[in-house]
Amino acid sequence: MNRFQQNLKQLRKLKGYTQEQLALKMGIKRSLLGAYEEGRAEPPIERLQDFARMLGVSVDSLIAAPDIPSATRLQQVDFSLHQDKKILLVPHKAAAGYMSGYTDQEYVEELPGLLLPNVSGENHRAFELLGDSMLPLPSGTVVIARKVERINELKFGKTYVLVTSTEGIVYKRIGLGSSLAELELISDNKEYAPYLIEKSVILEAWEAKMYLSNQMPEPC
Repeated sequence: MNRFQQNLKQLRKLKGYTQEQLALKMGIKRSLLGAYEEGRAEPPIERLQDFARMLGVSVDSLIAAPDIPSATRLQQVDFSLHQDKKILLVPHKAAAGYMSGYTDQEYVEELPGLLLPNVSGENHRAFELLGDSMLPLPSGTVVIARKVERINELKFGKTYVLVTSTEGIVYKRIGLGSSLAELELISDNKEYAPYLIEKSVILEAWEAKMYLSNQMPEPC
């Protein structure tokens, strides 16, 4: 069973399941699935068979193969070799979950990741953002941002990804608030009016550093 925990975790990620999603499909607790992946528990043969069916492999491959089959392995980057550089990505569909789970280390570690040259994942995070308030950045852009440790470090005129308890996850430029307790948030799309928020509703702040987009710029 020494390969089971590694194969289970790798196959789960290849299938695009979080621990919570796979546990739900299997009808078990997430904590039990975590125990299997960490080698703190071993499943009975009936559950091994269920895992194999759910993940599309044989039981033998799940528990004893020297590695995940090569046809599958080509699709996976082994982030365990790059933990210091893995940049966690918050997809748009995960935004609501992130707002409640951003302090949960286990939840955060389940987020998908990406690797970029010369960018450390230790203090960066990537956010997929939708909507036309970000223009000229197109909807669907992934913004890579650096963690801001204190709210008073936010800089006038700079753009940030802000995780807030009232507005959700937003990409805005910082303006001057009407009081020390407020900030003005400005969209680069001038069709959207600036507005004020209380600093106290900001859960996390990330300074935008670069972006990834599947839309090439139009010629000038």
